[in-house]
Amino acid sequence: MTHKCPERSDGSPLSSAVTHGGDMNGAGATRSTGSRRLRTPLALMALMALTLAGCSDPEPKRAYTTPDELCGIAIPPTVLEPVLPPGDKMSSNKDTLNGLTNCEVIVDKVVVLTTITEWYEKGTSMARVLASHMADLEDKASKDGRYVYSDEGGVAKINCRTPPEGLRNEDPFATILVRKDLGVDEEAVHKLLLAYTDAVGKSPDCNSSDRS
Repeated sequence: MTHKCPERSDGSPLSSAVTHGGDMNGAGATRSTGSRRLRTPLALMALMALTLAGCSDPEPKRAYTTPDELCGIAIPPTVLEPVLPPGDKMSSNKDTLNGLTNCEVIVDKVVVLTTITEWYEKGTSMARVLASHMADLEDKASKDGRYVYSDEGGVAKINCRTPPEGLRNEDPFATILVRKDLGVDEEAVHKLLLAYTDAVGKSPDCNSSDRS
């Protein structure tokens, strides 16, 4: 909520009167006598402090603890925190169906981050994966073509050591989507995309030899 500064009778902010030295006469002169000359500066300083304090908004805070994983995929909190907004409560929701794993991160009942892991026919282009989830993505691509990203998310090809049986003729991809109005820095998305993709590549979901 934005606090409105108090106004004087002429409609101008009280803070402007404070900065100009108190009660102003028509020509801008200030009345003062011997004793008031000593007290006025202190009174003005106190009044200015109260006025400015009333006009400022409190800094949003993060009341929840940044986790060290996303739906079971280990992610360093230092990488995850820059893409999460302030808020009171954070939770996550995981859904897996037909080789697609979707993880939603929710802060104060709003989905702020989504990660998707899915398998495509071998040779599928990055453009096709992008088109499945992201429209009009202004992206930056790695030189090897392994991933693309922007401040709204990114897509990267996952490197699995031993893909599960039945999926060995397919390519796994990781997609990250960040809520647009969060104003997340694209470099923060870049770091999260690489960390998430690397972690998925090492997880049991991506390596049949690690499955119980």
